Amino acid sequence: MGNTIAGVNLAAIAAESLQVLQSKPLLLSRISKNFSSEITPNGASITTRVPVAPSVQDISSGYSPTAISMTAYTVTCNQLYGYVVGLTDAEVTNSVVDIQRLFVQPSVVTTVNKVENALMATITNAAFSQKVTKTTAQFDSDVVADMVETLRTANVNGPLTLCISPALFANLMKDTSVKSAMNFGAGAPLPTGVVGQIHGADVIVNTNIPANSENLVGFMCAPEALLIAARAVVIPQNFPGQIMNEVEPQSGLPLQFRYWYDPDAASQPGSHNFSVASNYGVLAGVPANLVRIVTA
Repeated sequence: MGNTIAGVNLAAIAAESLQVLQSKPLLLSRISKNFSSEITPNGASITTRVPVAPSVQDISSGYSPTAISMTAYTVTCNQLYGYVVGLTDAEVTNSVVDIQRLFVQPSVVTTVNKVENALMATITNAAFSQKVTKTTAQFDSDVVADMVETLRTANVNGPLTLCISPALFANLMKDTSVKSAMNFGAGAPLPTGVVGQIHGADVIVNTNIPANSENLVGFMCAPEALLIAARAVVIPQNFPGQIMNEVEPQSGLPLQFRYWYDPDAASQPGSHNFSVASNYGVLAGVPANLVRIVTA
């Protein structure tokens, strides 16, 4: 661990900053990923393999082994994004707590949101042709059931995740079959605002679903539909500050925290600089494992 500079403990800030994500239902924890805290240069490629569903064979005359096959997907970690905060000596001296709560923690959320946005940007008609077209007012638990049927009919047997916009979630909460406490037991969904599962699919809300110029407002998928790889950011030599490589506890996404002090910063002398960043790549996976929700 690096030295504590000017009373700033980067390890403590990193640990507390990651806690803010623990109550956030991350999409990254529900898709196929290849994460590691090992350092990989930006632009390096990582191959992830997805198994192809096997065929049943007649073994009445013998147990001859059948060759198995896997589809290789190569993900290039060519996206290096993060967030940098610069604060004056006075700001740091007056309140270290505010730095963590008001600046560093939101920077973690912003970085993770950017990664999720890049992942969801791959959800296009060209990559995933299956879709349901519904207005917000038409979206209800029956539509969810139809989407589950589509995926199960395509022999998608893995866990399913329904990721929807706040507007769709609000309309889903108004569905009489959803908001009836008798159907779900005490404590949900009307009193808590949490749906949990509908027709076997985990329901999460995401405020950053990109429209993709295709009116996308949500989707249902199995893990192999969306692929992401991420590695730790390369540590520079002779770095004049502290560096902490951490792993987001829910998803396993590697994040790098940095703190350095610039006593001669021209714009604001005595600049305390904090950053969080991730080196990642995304790719559309198995087309049959995702159904888009579009409004038109």
